[in-house]
Amino acid sequence: MVCAPVSGKITMLIEDSKHAVGMTLSNGAELLIHVGIDTVSMKGDGFEYLVKIGDIVKAGTPLITFNRDKIKAAGYPDTAIMLITNPNGVNFKFNSGMQAKSGETIIATY
Repeated sequence: MVCAPVSGKITMLIEDSKHAVGMTLSNGAELLIHVGIDTVSMKGDGFEYLVKIGDIVKAGTPLITFNRDKIKAAGYPDTAIMLITNPNGVNFKFNSGMQAKSGETIIATY
């Protein structure tokens, strides 16, 4: 499961593949959370959205569930990626290189 890393508004979903979520934060910064590498090719098999466009979510809100076994069976890495697609002038500091646990691990500050 992928949970919201911060509070914000859901502004983008890829309905065909269900593998990515776009969020806009209250400060205008925009994030893209992407599950897997090349998983768009799976056409949504093994993925389920738990939110819809326009939803206002809090940090920790579940966004996507995914089946790691299906991703691996399809030959793709199950790496989850968070990109800042528009920093809107916000300076972000990232913590990386660890297993993150929802509600406990701080992965970025701003």
